[in-house]
Amino acid sequence: MQLQSLITAVTDYYCQEVSSKLDAWLAHLNLPPTDGGLQRTAAVFVILTRWGAWEHLALLCPLWAAGDMDARNRVIDQFHELACLEPDLRIELTRLKDIAEQAKGKFAEQWARAVDAAVR
Repeated sequence: MQLQSLITAVTDYYCQEVSSKLDAWLAHLNLPPTDGGLQRTAAVFVILTRWGAWEHLALLCPLWAAGDMDARNRVIDQFHELACLEPDLRIELTRLKDIAEQAKGKFAEQWARAVDAAVR
């Protein structure tokens, strides 16, 4: 894998000067031993959504020592914890899904006509 460009900055919410079309990514995802640093859900998703395929990603260093299943499980648990939706966001997503379902029922006939007209 050849790195074609350097990343200027990846923060919790923003990725500067990076094209999503890069063929290779080098990432450092390790959590600091002091439990500081990568603690926000958004940071994990910003970093983990910038490449097109897993084979385009190289890690700066391993996330756990080879064969250390306890360390592996701790890392996976930390990433799962970071990936959990916050309660307010979960409530809002549920509300929006409910509204979408109501709209589907309310406008089903109009939608069917529009799709039928578009297919013709």
